[in-house]
Amino acid sequence: MTSRAAQAAQSLGAQVRGAMLWISILSLIALALLVATSVLGRALFGTPVTDDVVLAEGLLIVTVMLPLASVQTETGHIKVQLIGKLGSLFTAITDRFGNLLGCLLCSGLAYAALKDSAKLYQTGEFYQGLLQLPIWPTKMLFGLGLLMLAIDLAIGTIKPQVHADEYADPSLD
Repeated sequence: MTSRAAQAAQSLGAQVRGAMLWISILSLIALALLVATSVLGRALFGTPVTDDVVLAEGLLIVTVMLPLASVQTETGHIKVQLIGKLGSLFTAITDRFGNLLGCLLCSGLAYAALKDSAKLYQTGEFYQGLLQLPIWPTKMLFGLGLLMLAIDLAIGTIKPQVHADEYADPSLD
């Protein structure tokens, strides 16, 4: 039963990370279209898209924060090997310690961002500008991206090491 529940949780996590990745991709496309439209509007008509800077800031948050968990899961991030000759056990221990530390930091940041977004939702604060865009959605998406990253880091901290040679670097032999 436990393995079935673990498989269901892993499948749900993969689906959520996939959805967040696609939302990020769509956000990047929207950001490119926004910038191009604003530049063309300024060049051809003398006026940019209304509140283009505020819109671009929000789209950048979505583009950068939502795929963080997918990058962590696929180990697509940049790794710098500082101490390579101390062996795979030391590397595994330091990786788990890094995951734990990252989980704690991201959890705190996610909590603060989500708490702040709830407060902003209740007070109804808006960005200054003609469109009067609410502030809370970008804060919420920032917090959700960090929360998913914290969950993936927690899983990376506690999951059993499946492949011992995953940490081996053949160039060091």
